[in-house]
Amino acid sequence: MIDGVIFLHCSQYTQHVKWLDQVADNLTKFGDVTTAMVLNGRGRVTDWINLYVEDKIRIITPDKRWLETKDLPKYVKNWLVVGQTWQICCHNDPIGFNTLAKSSSNIYITPWSVYKGQNNEPWQELTQEDIDSDTLEWTTIDNFGWKLNNG
Repeated sequence: MIDGVIFLHCSQYTQHVKWLDQVADNLTKFGDVTTAMVLNGRGRVTDWINLYVEDKIRIITPDKRWLETKDLPKYVKNWLVVGQTWQICCHNDPIGFNTLAKSSSNIYITPWSVYKGQNNEPWQELTQEDIDSDTLEWTTIDNFGWKLNNG
């Protein structure tokens, strides 16, 4: 189902290493991923992706800071967003949820794929309560997470 991963604001803060390791463990379950788009935190995340996927997927690191939904590769239909932090960067980044809500691609998140909390706070999984109080509309996918109601 998931054939692409967008990494948003995945930084090198020490407390984020545990979260990124959790993400890596979970991403190994997605055998259909062909592409990873890395925005911000390129060095750490690109090295981390290479370590776990061993060049099995294409890594895109756009030079352009202000991406638009038209910049997403057309061959990827189902994107999982991995990013930090839930309400701030993941929503307001130029290719964050507020922008992705205008795309025709399917956008997904899981409880573990988004870092909830600020840089100095420990990682917490997203909950249904977080989704219910969000400004965007999401559909719950049983035993997975949520799909952004977009397009």
